[in-house]
Amino acid sequence: MIEIDLEAQESEEAATAFVNQHSPAKVDAKQKWDQAFAEALKSDKRVWARICQRYCGPFFLLSRWMDDHRELLAKDFVLLKIDDVRDINGGEVARRLTRGKNYGVPFHAMYDSNESMMIDSAGKLGNVGHPSGYEGKKQLRKMLETSCKRLTATEIDELVNSLED
Repeated sequence: MIEIDLEAQESEEAATAFVNQHSPAKVDAKQKWDQAFAEALKSDKRVWARICQRYCGPFFLLSRWMDDHRELLAKDFVLLKIDDVRDINGGEVARRLTRGKNYGVPFHAMYDSNESMMIDSAGKLGNVGHPSGYEGKKQLRKMLETSCKRLTATEIDELVNSLED
């Protein structure tokens, strides 16, 4: 905790130092990208890349869902999260994912280990973001069926059916 006397001449410097000391470390999105694909190549997996922002409700729901199913998803995917606002080079990497188009967040895509996009979250009605409802679940199923090598049809059903509307 810190107490700052707003009238004191050094208050601005003290507040700035406190914020800088307790801010999360900046990470480089390009470096995270390269690491994810190196791991995917080594482990013969796909990369499930997603664009996020810290205070995005749908992204929070998607992240929770992915965390809840991490063990199952890890059979086929290296999971990559890019914050297009806070990560160094985040905007640049996000444009790579969206191919320069403007979508809401979360936006996600599945790649093979050679960085070729296999499918993304843009469905018939637009970006599904956090997949829910009929169209969202349909798009997620399509994404999983297109990109998975190890997950069985039963496991894909389990993943899709675990989503709430």
